[in-house]
Amino acid sequence: SGYFTTIQAGITFATAGDIVNVVAGTYAEDLVVAKALSLRGPNYGINPNTGTRVAEAIVIPATNDTTDGKLIQVLANDISIDGLTLDGDNPSISSGGTSFGGVESNCARAVRNQNSALNGVAITGLDLSNCVVRNFVTTGYYLERFTASPIAASGNYVRNNLFSNMRFRAVYAQCDIVATNNVITNTNTGIVVETIYIAAAPGFTPIISGNTITLANTGNTQRYMGICSNNRANPAPLLNISNNVINGSASTTTVGE
Repeated sequence: SGYFTTIQAGITFATAGDIVNVVAGTYAEDLVVAKALSLRGPNYGINPNTGTRVAEAIVIPATNDTTDGKLIQVLANDISIDGLTLDGDNPSISSGGTSFGGVESNCARAVRNQNSALNGVAITGLDLSNCVVRNFVTTGYYLERFTASPIAASGNYVRNNLFSNMRFRAVYAQCDIVATNNVITNTNTGIVVETIYIAAAPGFTPIISGNTITLANTGNTQRYMGICSNNRANPAPLLNISNNVINGSASTTTVGE
């Protein structure tokens, strides 16, 4: 065990399978997680939509990159992020951001399986739960599939999060996921799962259920979509989409499928 002044120092010190606990505070860091571990904030296990939260651990970008920026690079299997606030707006960065929803965002995506050199890393087991995710230019949870080395989906969870003020999408996955009981508000598009051509791992059943999504005009020019499943073929399993609520605010003028 150890005590550190930055989250990245704790991640670097940890060995695979460890838990990195983050205390309340604001951390301006661009994080890289390249080993299996659990990143836990002070609100670990507390749903921001239904529970009573204590003081937050807030992660904001250290640099401005509204095109390719990742607040957290996830580059290994079996990474979980729970009980944090991930915020794409760093007020101390005075220029270069993208303005929408009353903020100037400095980061494209909250979590993505792509490194700083823009090389994708095929992973599975990415769990984002009980987090507040807000103010990102493109996407909150972004999980790509890479044709050269596809992995059967297992352990990809997006559960009990609050996504707010997302200029484009809250969730985008090219791998099967379990997306349940999220509240997504002030976003152009809620949840997208597409290009699924392989079977999920035994025992992992993809589902999109219990989410409440409110679409809004965030300045993005794409059509509005609450939930989109696209380009799915055998042997991919059936995707259960059920018991979701999708609302369109007065700012939306056209709605896609």
